[in-house]
Amino acid sequence: MVTTGSRPGSRIRTAAAASLIALLLGGCGGASTTSGGGSDGADGSASSTSSLGCSDVAGASARIQARINLLRTQARQCGDTRFAAAGALSWNSTLASAAQAHASDMAGSNYFDHVGLDGSTPASRARRAGYASDQVSENIGAGYASAEAALQGWLASAGHCSNLMNAKVQDVALACAPSSTARYGSYWVLMLGQR
Repeated sequence: MVTTGSRPGSRIRTAAAASLIALLLGGCGGASTTSGGGSDGADGSASSTSSLGCSDVAGASARIQARINLLRTQARQCGDTRFAAAGALSWNSTLASAAQAHASDMAGSNYFDHVGLDGSTPASRARRAGYASDQVSENIGAGYASAEAALQGWLASAGHCSNLMNAKVQDVALACAPSSTARYGSYWVLMLGQR
């Protein structure tokens, strides 16, 4: 699995960086599960997203939002930075549109980058979709089998974890596009916004 994150004004573009990330995260792409009494996932547990494949994401925004918010309730060490528990995020359909457009573009054009083939950035895609702020962070991932696997991969990486735990963001969206012809079978995009 491959992941990369973007903070406002930064981007990772080199193949060497992508290869290093893939090597570092190679063992953390498995889905986490929890035992329990048949939860429907509304509680934000790992079981709520471990069964959500790429094609299921669009119809599961409440489950994904609950899972991300539960993850943010715990203080975390993201690389060298300690983050306190962070507040709940709101699902943002405008960011979801921007995330889906980028995931679909990467899957349809067989590339993996924060910069679109048209030169767009996470902030410019969010603005184009109608998001009022350009304070946007983006995590991208490829090849993950489930939403939970993507989230766990991002939590295991300092930059992605920092994006997820940023207390200044208020909005979140996750999108995925499957592909049977591109290098990876799934292209995941998480967008976080600060109004």
